[in-house]
This record gives sequence, structure tokens and C-alpha cells, in this order.
Amino acid sequence: MVVACGSGSSTSAPPEPQGPPEVQLDVIDEHAGQFDGALADRPAGSQREFAAATYILGHLQKAGYVPLLDPVPVEDTVRSTNVVAPPPFGETPGVVFAVSYDTGPDAQGRGAALGLWLELARALYARDEEHAVEFVALGAENTRSNGGNLGSRRLVEFLNDDDMDPLVVVLDGVTSGEKLFGASGDDAPELFAAADRAGVEVGSPEPLRPTDAVLERAGVRHVSVTGHVEDVGRVLLEFLAGPAPSPS
Repeated sequence: MVVACGSGSSTSAPPEPQGPPEVQLDVIDEHAGQFDGALADRPAGSQREFAAATYILGHLQKAGYVPLLDPVPVEDTVRSTNVVAPPPFGETPGVVFAVSYDTGPDAQGRGAALGLWLELARALYARDEEHAVEFVALGAENTRSNGGNLGSRRLVEFLNDDDMDPLVVVLDGVTSGEKLFGASGDDAPELFAAADRAGVEVGSPEPLRPTDAVLERAGVRHVSVTGHVEDVGRVLLEFLAGPAPSPS
């Protein structure tokens, strides 16, 4: 199944939101346990990477999205896939929120980042069903085959084909240990402003990572974020959706 970023909405109405409009740390931990346990080794094009894509697809569907799989060639007979969840009501994405889900020589684990990414998708839908954020899980991003970063390079092709100019936010890495919120890229000041509104202490700008370099060379607006999982969740939900609604 193939989908371009910014594809139209489904013919049926999206389901009702599930769960609270805030990030739940216990849910992140449950997701992280899957990615760092049974699915810990996920090289590009492998059965375990496909199993991880299937897990991601299922939880995005449960959260209210209509995700699709977009093939990412790795080698002659090897394929990976990007998992793409367009905005639920077919809005043109103003933001693409991306995370890599394969593993490679320099990228093991990452369960907390994937868990946070999934939980942010759910919480954002619960807060605003008509949001304009597209969620993309990048396959074959950490491989060294064919120059590496194959998932983000495929994403760039989609953006160019659809003549779109969203801000691409890359969830580069999170930790449960002590680490100040960091951001790098074009809109880093806006992320630091969101951190200030959320009461999160910030650190120095982060150095550019390989995915950033792909987006920068392609002229795509981008920003990558890292930090403590709870802080990053609060900042990104503030940035993507704005303040939480007042209790009724």
C-alpha cells in the first residue's frame, strides 16, 4: 500500500478519541518494552522490522488514524517501509512528526522514543481530532545500505511530489535519565518557546543528526528534539496542539 504525505481522508468518519488528551508515561513504558524486548533487533528489511511496522500500524489505527505502508527500497530484493498516518480529517499537513523505527550499528533500542511518538499521536487526536499533523515512522533510516537514511530520503520525495512545505519535526531520541530538553534546526526557537510555556528547562541547541542533514540538503524545514521523555512529551504536545483544554 502506498500513500503520499498529505493524502485525502478516509470515506468513513474517524472513531472517537481514546484516553485522555495528555501523554501517559505508563503507556509509553508499555510500548518501549515491546520495542526494547521482543522487537529489540530490527534491521532494515528484516521480519522484525516488519513486525515493528505492524505493531505501529495497529496502534495508530486504534488511536483513530488511517495509516498506510509506503515501500522503501533497501537493496535489490529487500524492502522496508515508512508507516504514514495522515491527519484524520484529511487536512494538508502543517507539521510532519517523524521517528525512525529500525535499528542499525549506531541505533539500538529507541523504545522510549517510539513509545512517546505513538502516545503523542493518540494524545493529540484526543485533544484535537481535526489537527493537521502527519505522523511518519521511518523505516530503513539507520541502515548503512545505499548511503543510509533511506526512510527520510523517501519522505523528501513525497514532500517534493506533492509540492508541500510542512515543518518536519524529528524525534531523535529520549531518555528516562537526566537530560535537558534540546532542539536543533529551523524552528528550534519555537520549540524552546513551547518548552518555556510548558515549564520545561532547556539546554543548549543539539548538533545536527544524520536525518537532519538529509532534510537540510533537500531544503526541507526541520527541527529535531531530544531530552527526558516526560519533558519532550509535554513540550511537543504544547507545540503541536497548544494548551490543554480546561476541565468541564
